[in-house]
Amino acid sequence: MAPSEDLKGLLEDLDLSETYLVCAMFEETASLASSIVSRLRGSTAPVDGVEAEDIIECAGVVFVQALKGLGRTSKYLKELELLFGSVAAIPVQTFHTGVRFQLQEGHISGLREVMEEFIGKWKLIDGKYYVLADSKLPSSLPEEFMTHYLDLVEVYAVMLRGKLLGDADLAISWVENAELPEEKRQVRIVAEQSSSLKKALSDALQLAFSVQVNPLAAVQPPTSAARLHM
Repeated sequence: MAPSEDLKGLLEDLDLSETYLVCAMFEETASLASSIVSRLRGSTAPVDGVEAEDIIECAGVVFVQALKGLGRTSKYLKELELLFGSVAAIPVQTFHTGVRFQLQEGHISGLREVMEEFIGKWKLIDGKYYVLADSKLPSSLPEEFMTHYLDLVEVYAVMLRGKLLGDADLAISWVENAELPEEKRQVRIVAEQSSSLKKALSDALQLAFSVQVNPLAAVQPPTSAARLHM
């Protein structure tokens, strides 16, 4: 197919998958969203000027919401791994959405290992941007990537390690040694000044990740028209 036909078909399918989702047609949503990802997976070339990664990420978030509707609550990350081929290949917002939903449903078995694998694939360069750990050059990432990445790190350190797994001391130690922008490392100062480890965890980690974002952004699929036609 010609590039314009590719783009038109992809956007139409993405819009249709979102319509299915709104209508609670979750099987159809999951099938169509996964089809979009499969058609574009591994592609880095723009489709008529629209980045393939943007379309894949939108479809991935829709796919996760369909799984939630189907009640496949314990399988979010496993199904994402199967869909994208590996944990490392899952887009950060899609991964973040899956993690949030899985935590909301109380399914934490094996979650720490998967999150560590995903978070560990990135390294910080010049304190400004993240690249894949096996790359020497900055990737072509949208500006909001760091926001989603740091929010994901907060979920891992504060919610999973600190609260659900009860590893407050290990959570603080992990943040101290993680590759984070320096302004996010205030955990050290607060932890040292606090007389209570639990209070240190709460105060320090919340301060360390005080990112001004819409808390619902990670669980709402971006409207394809709004995101892809800019």
